[in-house]
Amino acid sequence: MAQAGVSTSKLPVAKEGFSAVSNAALKEQAAALKAAGVAPRTAAAKAVDNHLEMAGAHRRTAAARFVAKSAQTGVIVSNLGGMSGAGFGWSGPMPGGGSGTNPDTGSTPGGDPRPWVLLTPVLQLQLLQAVQYGVMMFTSLAHFRALAVNGPLATGHTGCLTGPDIASQISAAPFVASLTRGDAEMREAVADGVAGCFAAWRDAVTAPNLTFWPAFLAYPAAYAPPMANVPTPIGLCLSTGASRITVAGELANAIFVMLPATLRTPEGFEFVAKLSLGLAPAFAAWLTTTHVTNVMGRGPVPLFQPPFSMFGPVTGGSIIEAPGHLATSPPMPVIPVPF
Repeated sequence: MAQAGVSTSKLPVAKEGFSAVSNAALKEQAAALKAAGVAPRTAAAKAVDNHLEMAGAHRRTAAARFVAKSAQTGVIVSNLGGMSGAGFGWSGPMPGGGSGTNPDTGSTPGGDPRPWVLLTPVLQLQLLQAVQYGVMMFTSLAHFRALAVNGPLATGHTGCLTGPDIASQISAAPFVASLTRGDAEMREAVADGVAGCFAAWRDAVTAPNLTFWPAFLAYPAAYAPPMANVPTPIGLCLSTGASRITVAGELANAIFVMLPATLRTPEGFEFVAKLSLGLAPAFAAWLTTTHVTNVMGRGPVPLFQPPFSMFGPVTGGSIIEAPGHLATSPPMPVIPVPF
């Protein structure tokens, strides 16, 4: 709250949001704070804090952070839409220099090519849901190939899991398909970065002698017909690329590389870092809850030689390669990270 003896009447602020915050008024209150003994470096910030508190706004919201930066750059802020970020409009210099962009028209009065984008918790949630959607589309079509069946064991070398690339699925997700301008560029960067990490995991998946068909250890026939495998967590299908989707730093780096120059700002990097902190544990949980099912194994039983041997292990068998080996699994969780 404002210190005793410091007037806050110069900046009328409605509880539902800012109607106008002028540079002159901010400077006037900053001067009053300095006169009250507040250090010059923090006077402007405290002036803004006072009015954010009066408006019932939290300093760490996207709109509040923008207003705080405006106090130091001479921005005139108007129509903050109840501090929710809706209807965000401004004029004058941007916090990082250049001129503002009108979100309603997309125009840049000073010719600044920087696109309008509001990096909010809402956009973060939309992108997390879009990644969830892309992974769900992958699980519905993914399948194993070239698995060797010997007894109860399934053996597959690197690349035995195949499925579609998820970049286009993330971009086309209903949660983000209608995004425009800077929001759309962030969507594409996230889609390409996450899809690259996911492909690195997928292409390195192996099946290291997993027990898929216990009944094939001693099968009482000359040939074992197609039989579904025992459900097995996909996490047991080891991949040298697992860290690409379960380590937040690797996900963030992959997305950073895809960001256009206009979004390579401190705010953009912070947004991507927090998004990655939500994606990494979500992927880790997905690896444990997603199960490999309906892998139909089959093969001959050479040791079945009645009446001398009435059963034997399946040897040199194969699987039916068809989509659906991950289709019965629950969706990947959505884990938002607070701003």
